[in-house]
Amino acid sequence: MKNYLIRLCKPEFKTLVLEVEADSAESAALEAYKQATVSSEQSWKLTDDADYMMDVQMILPTSETSNAEDREFIEDAKDSRYLMLKAECDTGEGGVLMQPWVHEQDHLLMADLIKDWQMALDEAYEEHLAGFTEQQYTVADSPLPMQNVVRRKAKIIPFPSERRR
Repeated sequence: MKNYLIRLCKPEFKTLVLEVEADSAESAALEAYKQATVSSEQSWKLTDDADYMMDVQMILPTSETSNAEDREFIEDAKDSRYLMLKAECDTGEGGVLMQPWVHEQDHLLMADLIKDWQMALDEAYEEHLAGFTEQQYTVADSPLPMQNVVRRKAKIIPFPSERRR
């Protein structure tokens, strides 16, 4: 058996509800952003941990010769960054929340990263589209239990206003 130092990351999303006075929705959002950055609210509401998984950022094998420098290296590493995809599950709308670090990177690096993300999202899209299509065919192809259906002529019931005529 070997020992390893492993660095994990789990996103932690917090929410804060603020009431602001503004002339428009855009200026209200800007004011809320300003207030949130200086808010003394210590405990923003955390989202449910079960909704988000951890990411293994780094694995470093250890040995008898490993020292505090290895631990410091893995604790201080800043190679992994995260981009946020936003999903409005009740409406089916989504978007990308660009993080400040994105604008600090080289354009070629970002183009490469965005292409990688796009390929992963395309693969997930195809997988879920195929699952939806398969689900639809399964429902459409399944024979209904017709042996228990009683067939008779539909009875037409007039609206109350039509009965008086």
